[in-house]
Amino acid sequence: YDAQKPVSAAIHGKLAKWVANGGTMMLFGGDDAYNAAQEWWGENPTSHLLASLGWNTARRKVSGGPAREQLIAQTDYTGHKAENRKMVSVNLTPLLKQSGTAVLHFSDTLPDDGWGPLVSRIEADGIRNGMPVHLLAFPGSPQEAALLAADEGSQLNPDGLRFADGSHRFGYAFQFDRGTYATTRILIANQWRMTGSSQLGADHQFMRAPSVSNLPAAWSVRAAERIVSYPDPAARALYQEGAAPHSLTLAKKAASKAASKEKAARRTPTSGEKADTREAGLTVLSEKAFGKGRVVYCGLPAAWFGNRPGGAARLRQLAGSAYGKGWSEPGALDLQRGDYRIAGAFEKPLHLTGRFVNLLDPGLPVVTNPGIPKGRWGLFKEAASGPVLACSASIDWRRDTPKELRCIVTHAKGTEGVIRLAAHPRSVRLIGPDGKDLSVTVTPEGKTTQLRFANEPDGLGLIIDWK
Repeated sequence: YDAQKPVSAAIHGKLAKWVANGGTMMLFGGDDAYNAAQEWWGENPTSHLLASLGWNTARRKVSGGPAREQLIAQTDYTGHKAENRKMVSVNLTPLLKQSGTAVLHFSDTLPDDGWGPLVSRIEADGIRNGMPVHLLAFPGSPQEAALLAADEGSQLNPDGLRFADGSHRFGYAFQFDRGTYATTRILIANQWRMTGSSQLGADHQFMRAPSVSNLPAAWSVRAAERIVSYPDPAARALYQEGAAPHSLTLAKKAASKAASKEKAARRTPTSGEKADTREAGLTVLSEKAFGKGRVVYCGLPAAWFGNRPGGAARLRQLAGSAYGKGWSEPGALDLQRGDYRIAGAFEKPLHLTGRFVNLLDPGLPVVTNPGIPKGRWGLFKEAASGPVLACSASIDWRRDTPKELRCIVTHAKGTEGVIRLAAHPRSVRLIGPDGKDLSVTVTPEGKTTQLRFANEPDGLGLIIDWK
């Protein structure tokens, strides 16, 4: 329940019945402001679902999460072309007072449009071991890797610049002598927000239970990750921080020792509070029987597995372990929504049956029974009905009659528009925003026809005569 929430308790009742009849459910943590909404679920929907599955939720605890941050600077830029690129200077001295560590975090001011912070260069000057130090780093270099910290899904673009869009973000940690003067200069562009903190904290090191043999021995999770745990003495820890959990008895002893902290553990830290980052015996993955089935609970949000290198492979390992004997993977992905097919061939090639328009080919060709090689993706639209099988531009208005098709298409200037028609037209006319006729290339291909033209953001009129 990272984003979408259940509409009624009846959903949880049906899920609980399914598990009790022998199903295995994997449930992931996560925490957001909407969990605290005054809705039917009470404290939060995840707690309600776990309680419906016989889990003791009284000791719910939010561990880790970003250290308390202060706003350093941000831009009000709303564009997408990095015209606001500039060198931003930051005095790190106030952040170094506590521990000699200054962390600058970069996030997206407008997460909905996907043009977050874009960093080109990092410089810093300070004192380390009593001597002046000058740092210079470029994204993707070993020097930058030494600074990069709390990376939550950032990437390098084709030009080698680091960016983070939407909910993703990243940080740079600068280490200088505590209480000394230091500055940094960041060359940055697009829609960025910069916050600062004085610590990162130690990473979580989770060890696999000895009774589990089909999962990696260790699991490292950054301290900045928010982990929502539900310590239950009757649950079996599969990955626990510190020494490996040896038995259910040890889990019960750990829960007993934590009883004096129960009241504090029940409450979720508010946005202005610092979350507890070090609970002895913190468990990130555990399981518990319910009826004929069982529940496997992971305290990390599901997005963690998509935002981290190797996260997808670990998720598959966890799913295979939860399923048990007989688990297999098809090696490919085939999804359908309406007329559209998304196909991904991972370890094995994939073959589709039918007649489609290949939407990843700029010419929008019609293909029959297409094959996707190992390691490649495909996006197709069924070529079942027309008159327009596919269009690379946006059709903002259209009117169909048996004799003709009239429509208005728009797209970015400087790009080519392509339309795949299901039949051969008698004539095609393209009209510009000024009312003048424009050039359009008409190419019959088999029983279909391809139209090519220069796109126009102000709209183009297209008149196609069939008879």
